[in-house]
Amino acid sequence: MGIDKFREHIYAHPTYTVTFKDVDGLSVGSPVRLMGKQVGNIVKLELYESEIYVTFRIAKKNTIIPDGSIASIQFTGLAGSRSLEIMPQKRKFLTNNKIIYSQEPIRISSLMQVQTTIFENLLEFCRGMLTFLSKNSIDSTKKNLQTTSEYMKESNQSMDGALKNIKESGSDISKNTKEIKQFMNEQNKNLDSAYKSFNKLSKDQKLKNNMNTIQTTVENLSATTDTASKKVSEVTGNLNNFNSNVKNFNQKVSKVKNRELEYVSEINNSIQKTTDNMQGFIDGLNKNINKKPAEEKTKN
Repeated sequence: MGIDKFREHIYAHPTYTVTFKDVDGLSVGSPVRLMGKQVGNIVKLELYESEIYVTFRIAKKNTIIPDGSIASIQFTGLAGSRSLEIMPQKRKFLTNNKIIYSQEPIRISSLMQVQTTIFENLLEFCRGMLTFLSKNSIDSTKKNLQTTSEYMKESNQSMDGALKNIKESGSDISKNTKEIKQFMNEQNKNLDSAYKSFNKLSKDQKLKNNMNTIQTTVENLSATTDTASKKVSEVTGNLNNFNSNVKNFNQKVSKVKNRELEYVSEINNSIQKTTDNMQGFIDGLNKNINKKPAEEKTKN
């Protein structure tokens, strides 16, 4: 019965769980303080993946932890013991007020690293200042400042000259501007009159009728031209076919003429040969006839 009452007494107190990535020496039994007042203690530390779940119990009665409070790990004495400190929000900047937020502890090594970085940057700054304040750097800076001063003087003189030229040419610019405005006004008037004339012409019924007639005539002429073009194309095609037929006929006639000429040439050659043979035969006969009287005379 006593154990059961003790358990009821223990489990009657509320418990909370906060997650940290580094508990920095916090252990089971470490005190839990609310705004500096001890209200409970740590009952469990569980490591899960890359976080540590810290479970604590509120032992003091009628203790209410404000919504959205921030839990952090702090020193509690010279021996280096740790405690879980809970502080309410100073400003309502956290969105979910139903949980307790954790603030990661800062180790001394991290502070030393930050201080080392600060001192290194300060040392680098001092070296840069020493280089800047050296004699050569000062002389170079003076020279640059002097050059800049001379350049500024020249620029001021150039600006004075430009202002003077602007003042002198101001009257001419004003005159030219007036002339340009006058010219633009005249052009606007001309455009207005042209616009009015076009409006009048567009409202003239006779002009509209004439334009419609011209449009109809042009359309008819276009249709006639298309028809004539088609007929010309047909005639041209027929002429091309006729010329092609004539050309083929001439080629055939030429072939026939060539064959006839070949036949005539062969006949002429044959006649010539026959004539030559007849002439040879006649000449032979004449020779024989002439030889016989001579032989008879010789015998007598």
